[in-house]
Amino acid sequence: MVAAALGAEVEEDRRLVELSWGDWDGRLRSDLMAAFPDAFGTSGWAFDAPTGETYASVCARMADWLADLPPEPERRVIAVSHGVAGRVLRGVYANMEKDRTVEQHVPQDAVYRLSGGAIERIDCPPFD
Repeated sequence: MVAAALGAEVEEDRRLVELSWGDWDGRLRSDLMAAFPDAFGTSGWAFDAPTGETYASVCARMADWLADLPPEPERRVIAVSHGVAGRVLRGVYANMEKDRTVEQHVPQDAVYRLSGGAIERIDCPPFD
């Protein structure tokens, strides 16, 4: 939808996919939290699920994706992803600690501009 509105080309990159919970993929979070409460820590995200991705591995793929982009200020990219992936991408970009990274907001009515080492939230009206 974003590309169509801008007349832009869509490129898919597997490095921007959501966190994989491995053996837990496809299961309800409420069921997993009841069965494995210690796995979720204070953030509510399980970076140590059986056969799932670790926080370090998600950071590594986001850093790899960022490294492949043109340098700022020539960079002109709109990346669309999911909640944890977006949080980690912003955290890697701004060199945040893990706790601060996973506590970031994931609004449904805003986008983020990453530029000059800063992260700017841009509120948006709903799209029909």
